[in-house]
Amino acid sequence: MAKGLTWTISDADHMTQAEIYGEVLTHLGAENEKIVALTADLAGSTKIGRFEKDHPDRFINAGVAEMNMMAMASGIA
Repeated sequence: MAKGLTWTISDADHMTQAEIYGEVLTHLGAENEKIVALTADLAGSTKIGRFEKDHPDRFINAGVAEMNMMAMASGIA
């Protein structure tokens, strides 16, 4: 579990839900090297671009190929 990582409803006053998701994913990725982020050309929309900057070796952009991305996720798991 993420230690000391807490997000509350007041965070929604200055961050979107997607921004909170991206921040939490990035923090968890720093704590657990088994976390991999996959996207289908939506890193900007889902706000996981910071994960790509901090953990480029564990970030995969499958492009507009969602079905292939699910197969990739299965193989990684």
